[in-house]
Amino acid sequence: DFGTSVSMTDNYAIVGAAKGSSSESANRAWVFARDSATGLWGTTAVATFDRYAHYDGFGSSVSITNNYALVGAYEGHRAFLFGRNPSTNKWEGVNINSISSMHGYVDQDDFGFAVALTDRYAIVGARSARKVFIFSNACGKGCYFDGTSASCLACPAGTYNSNERASSPSACVVCDPGRYSALSGASECIACPAGQYSQLY
Repeated sequence: DFGTSVSMTDNYAIVGAAKGSSSESANRAWVFARDSATGLWGTTAVATFDRYAHYDGFGSSVSITNNYALVGAYEGHRAFLFGRNPSTNKWEGVNINSISSMHGYVDQDDFGFAVALTDRYAIVGARSARKVFIFSNACGKGCYFDGTSASCLACPAGTYNSNERASSPSACVVCDPGRYSALSGASECIACPAGQYSQLY
């Protein structure tokens, strides 16, 4: 059932197909792209998410941004998050995150029945359970969220960030005198060894 669910941005469109009459089209989702030069939409998918077609209901709900795609599989109580590689501009066919029974939602009937997302947040509906769940694309300590690449970037060497969910590079603080961080992604600075010092980091 191609067209079971749809979502789009100005640059990408995603179409889901759940419970199709053909095994080749059931439980899948396709991403299509608009040619920025001509303004025309391509009719050949630039990505096909079919690795998880064995989960009934996969493709029954979809949502997309320019960087992420979320596909629900409500009969399997799951939602799958896919990403676009900014370096290659290609969509990865293997999910980068799966929200499932491993996260405690197996008892939420129809979890994945409806989905929506932005680059920072995702919402998943569980129809029969009459609940919705909101998730955050939170960056861990030592990192910050970069709006341009829509990804978490590590604080550069010489700085640190001891907090989660940082949303700008200003969260990366220069180490105090006498302390240093030699590697990127530090969550704290280390005291200089005896007999050595650092004025800046």
